[in-house]
Amino acid sequence: MNNKIGEVEKWHFAFTDRQAACNDLMSKESKPPKKPTNEHNHIICDTSTPEKPKQDFEVMDEDVDYALSLV
Repeated sequence: MNNKIGEVEKWHFAFTDRQAACNDLMSKESKPPKKPTNEHNHIICDTSTPEKPKQDFEVMDEDVDYALSLV
């Protein structure tokens, strides 16, 4: 049990050192310019949605036999 805890602590310190180095490099990297957004230009749609006609589906005998075989 003691050896396992020691290994975890070593890994944890190595990870935090590498994470700090990565964060340091990322802070120095130039960031791309921010793209403009439509955040303040709301889209208003005042047209009604057309209703779709209901469709009838044909049930084939093969499908019924297959469905019943699953039960």
